[in-house]
Amino acid sequence: MTNFKTISTHDLFNISNAPSLNKKSLNQKGSVEYPYVTRTRENNGVDSYTGFIDNEHLNPTNTFSLGLMQMSVNFQEHAWYSGQFVKIITPKIEVNHEVGIYLQTWISKLALTFDPQAIRNVDTLFYKAKFVLPFNENDSLDTDYITNYIDKIEAQYIAKINDNFQYLKGC
Repeated sequence: MTNFKTISTHDLFNISNAPSLNKKSLNQKGSVEYPYVTRTRENNGVDSYTGFIDNEHLNPTNTFSLGLMQMSVNFQEHAWYSGQFVKIITPKIEVNHEVGIYLQTWISKLALTFDPQAIRNVDTLFYKAKFVLPFNENDSLDTDYITNYIDKIEAQYIAKINDNFQYLKGC
């Protein structure tokens, strides 16, 4: 049985400055498989791609980027490098694609309340926030509920896209 309860962001996440690189530091030789995430709202925050640079600046998979100037939040499923004015939000729980998308919605809603002019207070404001999330009978985040919920939404959108494609194909 799923119950919804209020939980503090402090119990779910750590927020910190992402180790930043300027664009001149990117490695364009060979395989460019790592996203270079900036504060942009577009393309999941990805400005470009780079090859491996170093482990010191590499942010882990299944974390969130927070672009400070526009307060844009993006779920990063792959290891990534970041530009300036980007925070990393690291979950204290295991996060898969569906849970990441679900939590991104909550974090994005929270980020919209932040004043971009007061970026030095973001950590304090972030840790004061609370979310209402589904929990199972073991009193842990109900990832099965979240996964099913997101899967249903994605299936609805895919069906709409397919319907539109079929319509356009018939024109």
